[in-house]
This record gives sequence, structure tokens and C-alpha cells, in this order.
Amino acid sequence: MNACIRTTLWHAGTISCALLLASGADWTRIQAPHAFEWPRDHGAHPSYRTEWWYATGELRSTDGRRFGYQLTLFRQGLERAPPSADRSRLRADDVLAAHLAMVDVDAGRLHTAERVRRAAAGLAATREGDLDAWIEDWSIARQGPARVKLTAVDREHAIGLELQLDATKPLVLHGREGVSQKGPEPGNASAYMSWTRLQSVGTI
Repeated sequence: MNACIRTTLWHAGTISCALLLASGADWTRIQAPHAFEWPRDHGAHPSYRTEWWYATGELRSTDGRRFGYQLTLFRQGLERAPPSADRSRLRADDVLAAHLAMVDVDAGRLHTAERVRRAAAGLAATREGDLDAWIEDWSIARQGPARVKLTAVDREHAIGLELQLDATKPLVLHGREGVSQKGPEPGNASAYMSWTRLQSVGTI
């Protein structure tokens, strides 16, 4: 069915969102103040161990039915091995996970699906320099200054969406100028920014 968003929240949708573990001595840590640069910081940051991009929204179809959704893609760094000519194409520096949830509000039903893949052999990848994260045919990608496309279809669970989201407000930086502290230790923080209002059209 055709669907359009009436009200939407985009949390960490174009984010360099990194929660760094204390044991990860080889990983970059978030420190305030953090110098953001666009469109670079919409994309992936391999020197950070963990980051994610996600969108949530409320949809209303052309016949008036109500739906909610959330699509999240996570990147978890495994190691930062130097490039090598004899490196196997199956070796992965990252693993990606994705979660799709859809609510049929009027029917009172929740539907979910998940995927986990290594970022190798064409199974999954993220892009540095701009937002383009995908696991097989699920993806979150920026297509313009303030436009993002979501695609995720799971035939086994008979759910899916393809939406074009257009921001109607500027990016919001959360916490202290975009740095959200998670604990007292230096670097125990995330860089966190959002588009908090989006208009959307597409299909579910």
C-alpha cells in the first residue's frame, strides 16, 4: 500500500554514533568538543568501534490505516588490520546487524525481522564520507542534502518498506554540542545527531 509519514522522528539517522569500550585501546574515543564535518560524518567511521544509523516513524496509508516502523543498522568493528595484497576477500574488519520492526496500529500487531552479516564478500558494507550502509538488499542511504532512502524487505516474515525521507528541520546535535556522555571516564561517550522531523512517501 502507499504510505506517507504524518509525524516522524529520526534518531541517529545520519550519525557518527560511537560508544567505545574501555578495553578497546586501539579504537578512537569521542571527546568534547567534537568537530563535525558534513557530509563526511553522515557516513561510517572505521576508527570507531561501534556506530549505528536508525529511523523511526509513524505512517498513515492513503486509505487511513496507521503504521509505525523502525529500521536500524549497526556496525561493530572487529579489528583494524593493515591492507595486504594477499588479504582474503572473506576477511572482515566489521560485522553489520540490522533490525526491522513494523507495527500495524489498527490491528494491534508487531512484526520484526533481523539480519547479521560480515562486511565481506559483498554481504554488507558501509561507506566512509557519506551515509550508505547496507546488508544485502536492506539499506539506509543519503540521496541529497537532507534526503534519505530506506529499503528493507523480508519475504520470510512478509514485511518490508521502501521510503524516501525528506528533512523539514536542520540537524539537531544532542548532548553537549553533539557529544552525549555515557559515564565519568574520558571517551565514554557517543557523537549523536538527528533529523527530528521528516516527511516521507513510499510503500510498506
